[in-house]
Amino acid sequence: IYAYTANQNKAGQGVSGVTMTFKHPFARIYFKLAASHPNITINSITFKTLKNNGSCTFNGTTTTWTLTGSATDLVYSPGASFTTSPEAQPIGGPFLVIPQNWTGGIEVNASWTEWGEAKDNQTLTATVPTIWQPGYSYTYTFTITEFDLKVDIARFTEQW
Repeated sequence: IYAYTANQNKAGQGVSGVTMTFKHPFARIYFKLAASHPNITINSITFKTLKNNGSCTFNGTTTTWTLTGSATDLVYSPGASFTTSPEAQPIGGPFLVIPQNWTGGIEVNASWTEWGEAKDNQTLTATVPTIWQPGYSYTYTFTITEFDLKVDIARFTEQW
């Protein structure tokens, strides 16, 4: 988190001091799950080919990231069973990531029971290119069916 206020001083602001505007250089990610299965275990969620190294510069109005190094995978393993409903429920986050133009895929490894048959370690994939911007939050909602993974993304800004 950083703050920047130009051409201000305490004398000009009175007893309250200089007003600062705080910003966050990272993007924030949340996960939600919506499924028709009564119970589902999310073994892992993997964001493929994600850059996790770089340098951040701020010119007074804009945050810029210069990414370095090779891409890697972000793996989240909640290790919990979720009672699901068609209404999306939170399952993880927040995760801070370096803002970037991400074009990788998402893999969700899950287990559930379908008509009395155990479906263990089912890996479902989707590609959801996203331009992650500094100071924004992104919510990925996973809808899991027997053979498919649908991913919806919502982007929002909030004070954080």
